[in-house]
This record gives sequence, structure tokens and C-alpha cells, in this order.
Amino acid sequence: MRLELVETQRYAVLSQRATRQRWFGRSVALFTKTTRVDYGDAALRALMEPHLRKMRAARPTTDSSMTARILRYDADRYKLAESLRNALSVGSLEACACADAHAKRALLAPLLDVTTRRPFQQAYDVWVRGVVLPALAGDATRVRYQQFPCVRAQCPGDMTLGPHCDAAYGHAPSTAIVSCLLTPAYGTNALIYESSPGREDWQAFEGAEGEALAFPGGLAAHFTSENTTGRTRWSIDTRVVADNTTSAYDEGCYFAVAERVGGAWRRVGEEIDAADPRVGIPFDRK
Repeated sequence: MRLELVETQRYAVLSQRATRQRWFGRSVALFTKTTRVDYGDAALRALMEPHLRKMRAARPTTDSSMTARILRYDADRYKLAESLRNALSVGSLEACACADAHAKRALLAPLLDVTTRRPFQQAYDVWVRGVVLPALAGDATRVRYQQFPCVRAQCPGDMTLGPHCDAAYGHAPSTAIVSCLLTPAYGTNALIYESSPGREDWQAFEGAEGEALAFPGGLAAHFTSENTTGRTRWSIDTRVVADNTTSAYDEGCYFAVAERVGGAWRRVGEEIDAADPRVGIPFDRK
């Protein structure tokens, strides 16, 4: 194992050279060796600092009026987990563990079929308009939201992107992200986020089905560590833009549009079968 000494003014910590550059989550796991990570630990912060500098440099601004909040919804009413289980033909989401990206792609492949995914997409659409938009839209009368969510299966051993904000990847800075749990999240299988842009007050979104985290992910940094819990965390992410700012994601079929009609949110147009490749596996066709 090749180790690199990472030095700051007050701390010196060791990390794997190969993984520190490419796999942020693996570096955190090797350093902490626990499923419960204290992101306030000063030595861990020193290890994270090169990644945080990169994130800060890519973030266009920290100007946001939104602070992270937890949304709670009736899981029996909206049936998000149940409709996804049915679409994938699995008895338990949490028991699904993929050995690699190829296995995950195969597991999610049924979603490529329009007929198979339609009940799940319909349940998702009803949930967005019934739970998310009333909570986040404020005074807006017309909003954009993902036509199909990003389906996240954070399997044991999974590693993902390090600290980042979505504006660095082309999303509008005003984008709000809502991460909705379909199975329990805890420790290193949870999403880590800052409550508002620039605070770096890292918190794990721990909870269970019926809870969702809404935060200003266009500018607020977020990441995951390597999942060392032995349990898969399933969630779906949707992005909501409630102002007139635009981005490259307005092209194609990434966003649907909803308008406020009386006290309810109505989808503009009836077609809900589309899924943009930019929502990720399995639609990215890699």
C-alpha cells in the first residue's frame, strides 16, 4: 500500500495516494475504519481539505436563501418504495446488494421499459406535486422538477463523488435537491450534506422511508463515503427549480413543469413516460 503524508498547519494524516486522488469515499473509510464518522474530527477535516478546496473553487457562489430541512410524508399513501420494488421485481430493496456497477445496471434495467416503470413514475409524480412542491415552491406559481428521479442504490462498498455542488455540473445555482429515503439510512450509507452553502457543517441524512431531505444542492456541497454498513440504502433524488434561472438541463426531457392551480399543483401536459439519460443508471446507456 502506498501512503501519502497529507500535511496541514496543525495535522499530518496518512492516506492512500491512488485512492485519495480518485476515490474520496475510500480515503474517508480507510482513515476512520468505522460506520459512524465524525466529520468534525480535525484530522479527518485535514484529509478532506484537498477535496474541499476543489469543491470551493468550482462553486460559483454561496448566495442562497434556502436552508436544509426534513420533509415527512405518508409512505403508505405515496407507495414509492412499493412501486419501485414492483418495477424491479424484488421482494426487498434493502437486501439488494450489487457487487459492481455492472450488477447495479442489470438490477435497474427493468426501468428502461416504459410500461414497467410507468406505475413507479406515476407514484413519483404524485409525490412531487403532493409533498415536495407545497413545501418548497414558496410564492412561485410555475416550477420545473425532474421528470424521472435519480434512483440511488448505495450498496456496501460503493464509492461516489467527493464533495461537490450541482452548479459545478451545469445545474442552475438555485436548484433544490430533495433526497427521499425508501429504506433506512445511517452511518456511512447516508448522504452527507451542509445545511447551507459555505457552512461545511457536515451532517448525515439518517432516517427511514417516509422522510426526505430538501437542501439547496445547487450550491450546498454534499457527498457520500464508502458504504461500510453492510446494508444498501435506497433513495430517489429530484431537483426542483422554482425561479426563472435556466441551465443546460432545460433542454431535452430532464424537467417536467407544474403550475399552481388553486391550492394544488398540476402537471403541464399529460405525458410522464420520458426519462432523460442525465438522471443516471440505467438511462445513461454506458
